[in-house]
Amino acid sequence: MSTIDSKIPEGPLAEKWTNYKAHQKLVNPANKRRLDIIVVGTGLAGGSAAATLGELGFNVLNFCIQDSPRRAHSIAAQGGINAAKNYQNDGDSVYRLFYDTIKGGDYRAREANVYRLAEVSNNIIDQCVAQGVPFAREYGGQLANRSFGGAQVSRTFYAKGQTGQQLLLGAYASLNRQVKKGTVKQFTRYEMLDLVIIDGRARGIIARNLVTGEIERFAAHAVVIATGGYGNVYFLSTNAMASNGSVAVQCYHKGAYFANPAYAQIHPTCIPAHGEFQSKLTLMSESLRNDGRIWVPKKKEDAEAIRAGKVSAVLLAGGMGTRLGSDNPKGMYDIGITKPVYIFQRIIRNLLDVVDEAGVWIHLFIMTSDKNHEATTSFFKEQNYFTYNPDYIHFFKQDMAPAATYEGKVYMEAKDKIATSPNGNGGWFSSMQNAGIVDIIHKENIEWINVFAVDNVLQRIADPCFIGATIDQKCTVGAKVVRKADPDEKVGVMCLEDGRPSIVEYYEQTEELRNTKDENGDPAYNFGVILNYLFHEPELEEICNNELPLHIVEKKIPYMNENGEFIKPESPNGYKFETLILDMIHMLDTCLPFEVERNKEFAPIKNKTGVDSIESARKLLKENGIEL
Repeated sequence: MSTIDSKIPEGPLAEKWTNYKAHQKLVNPANKRRLDIIVVGTGLAGGSAAATLGELGFNVLNFCIQDSPRRAHSIAAQGGINAAKNYQNDGDSVYRLFYDTIKGGDYRAREANVYRLAEVSNNIIDQCVAQGVPFAREYGGQLANRSFGGAQVSRTFYAKGQTGQQLLLGAYASLNRQVKKGTVKQFTRYEMLDLVIIDGRARGIIARNLVTGEIERFAAHAVVIATGGYGNVYFLSTNAMASNGSVAVQCYHKGAYFANPAYAQIHPTCIPAHGEFQSKLTLMSESLRNDGRIWVPKKKEDAEAIRAGKVSAVLLAGGMGTRLGSDNPKGMYDIGITKPVYIFQRIIRNLLDVVDEAGVWIHLFIMTSDKNHEATTSFFKEQNYFTYNPDYIHFFKQDMAPAATYEGKVYMEAKDKIATSPNGNGGWFSSMQNAGIVDIIHKENIEWINVFAVDNVLQRIADPCFIGATIDQKCTVGAKVVRKADPDEKVGVMCLEDGRPSIVEYYEQTEELRNTKDENGDPAYNFGVILNYLFHEPELEEICNNELPLHIVEKKIPYMNENGEFIKPESPNGYKFETLILDMIHMLDTCLPFEVERNKEFAPIKNKTGVDSIESARKLLKENGIEL
C-alpha cells in the first residue's frame, strides 16, 4: 500500500507554516515569465488563485465551465466570511478560530491546514477590502462583524446582499484586471475531461470546447484544480447550474486521494418547495446559527469510542415471521411496496449510516435460533450481506432450555429429542459466551455492546449520541425510551425499584401504576423501552457470570404424546424457563434512560395489521423519507 504524503511541514502546529515560508525555495522574477500554470475553476478559490498567480508574473491559463467566471458557485452563497481580528475585544484569536472550525467539522479536518486557514484569515479580509468588497461597517468606519454559526465570539464579516456574490465579484474584478494585462488567458465554456500526469506530476489537462465540441489539450508546468466538489442535484439550489463534480473524479482516477467525500451537497438555504423531492430541505447550520450552538458531538470522545473500535452491536434475530403470515425468519420479511425491502436490509442500512459517519466497521453479532439459523445465514449470503463487510458479521445460536409439564415432567418433541425453547431475551450474552463469541469481544478490546431487537425497522444502531451520553453520564447501561402513546400501551416502562434501575413489563403494570401522576400532572411512568440497550461489557460479564433470575412462563408447548403423535396445543400446557434482559439492567448500578423521538426511531413490526404492524411501520418509514 502506498503512503499518503500530505506535504505538511514538520514542527509545532502554530509554527509549521511560518517556518515553511521562511525556508521555502523562491522563483526568480525573471523565471516566472517562463512558467505556465493551468487553473481550472473561477470561483473564489480558482479566481483568486489565477489573479494572484498572474500578479506574481506567471503565465496563467484559466478554465471556466460557464460562459463567465461570475457564474461560479459562490455567487449565490450568503452567510459571511470568518476572520480572527478580535474587533469586539471578546477574546477571539487564531487558535480559537482554528479550534471552532475543527469542532464544527466533527474533528475530521486535517489540523495543520485548518490552522493555516485561521492564520491567513485576517489577510483575506484585508485583501477583500482592497478589492472593493462592500463589507458592513460601524458608524466610525470600522468593519462590522457578528457572532454567526454558533460561535461565542464576533468574527463573521458580511457584505450587503449576498456575501458570496460580493466576494466573488471582488475576485472576478482582480481576475479581469490580470486578463486585460495579459498575464491570465481566459478559457470560458470549457469542461475538463482528463488530467495529464508526467513522471508523477500534473503537467496538463484535456478539455472539451463546449461551443465547438472539439477536444483540446493544454500543457503547463503546474495544474491547480479549483472546481469545487459538488453537483447540482436539486433544481433550486445555491450550487452553480453547470457544476457536476466530474473533475474531482478525474483526479481520483489519476491517483488523488479522497477524504470524506460528499457526492451531493445539500445546501438549499431557505428556498421554497419545488416538487415532491424538495419539500423539506433546509440547511442545518442555517437553523442553528442564531441559536448559539454548533451541531457536533458533545465531546470529541463520544465519536472516538466508535472510531476506536470499542463499540459492537448484537441483533436478536431468533424470531420467526409466523404472526406476519410467513414461515421464514422475521428479518427476511419483505416490507417493500415498489421494490424488495427486507427487515434485515433496513436494520443493516441503519447501522451502515453510523459506519459511514464514523469511517470504521462495527462488529455485528447476530443471534439466531435452532429454527432459523440456516435460513438466516443463507439469506445474508444471498443478499451479499446487504453491502456490509462480512468479516464484521458473526452468527451464533441462542441457547435452548427444556420445557416441562405442570407436574414437572420433561416434554419430548420426538422419541430422541427433548422439547426445548429459547432461553429468553436475557440469554443472549450467555449464548455468546457458550458460542465463543465473547473471545472476539476480548480480542478486539470492545467495551460497549448495543443489543437490539429485529422488529424495529427505524431504530438507530450504535448511535453516537446514545453512546456518548451514556459514557458522559458514567452509566454502565443505557436504554432507549419513547414517550408512551397512551397509558395502556403494551410496552415496558423505565422506573426505579429499591433505588436501582428497573423495567416493569406491561402485563405487570397495575392500573394504579399506569395512572400515577407526577408533580406536573403528567404520567409518572411514561417512558417505554424499545429493546435497544447499551451495556458496558466488563460489568455485564460480571453479572452474567453470576446466576440471572430464572423466570417460569406458561406457554403452548408442542410435544409428542404416548402414541407417538405430534401435538400442537391450542392453550398453555406447561412451563418454559427464561432469563430476561430487564434483570440485567436491574442488577447493574446505573442506567441512562435516553429518550428518542417516536416517529424517528420507533417502528416495530409485531402484527400483520393494526397497531405495531407492517402498515404502521411503512407509514413511519415514508415519513422519514425512506423509499419503499
